[in-house]
Amino acid sequence: MPYHAIVKGVSPREIIAQVEADAADKAFDALRGMRDAAAIGLVAAERRIPGDLDRILASHALLHAAEGDLYEQAIMGAAARAGLPVHVVDPKTTIRPELDDLRRVIGPPWQKDHKLAATAAFLALDAL
Repeated sequence: MPYHAIVKGVSPREIIAQVEADAADKAFDALRGMRDAAAIGLVAAERRIPGDLDRILASHALLHAAEGDLYEQAIMGAAARAGLPVHVVDPKTTIRPELDDLRRVIGPPWQKDHKLAATAAFLALDAL
C-alpha cells in the first residue's frame, strides 16, 4: 500500500516508483509462468485520479483509488509485455448466471469477487 506508506512519512515519489517497478516485474513473472494463458481477464474500475500527488495524499478515498490503479496498470502492462490480450471488466458487470453451477465443482469460497474474476476470464476467452 504505497500511498498509505507515504502518509506515514516515507519519500513519496521514490516509494511509488519502486512499488510500480516491483509490481510490474512481479506481474510479468507471474504471467510469464502461465505458459498456456491465451488472454487475461481483469476486473477493474475506471478511476479519475488527479495527477497532483498532494491531492491524492490528502484524500483517503484517492489513496485507495491510486493504489488499485497502480496494480491494475501493472497487470495490464505485464500482459502487454507477455503478448497477452487483456479484457477489462467493470466490477458492476452482471455476473454470468452459469457461474453459479461452477461453485458446485470448485467449492467454497465462492463470493462475488470470485464470480467477477471468473466472469472476466470467460469474457476474455470469448473475445479471442
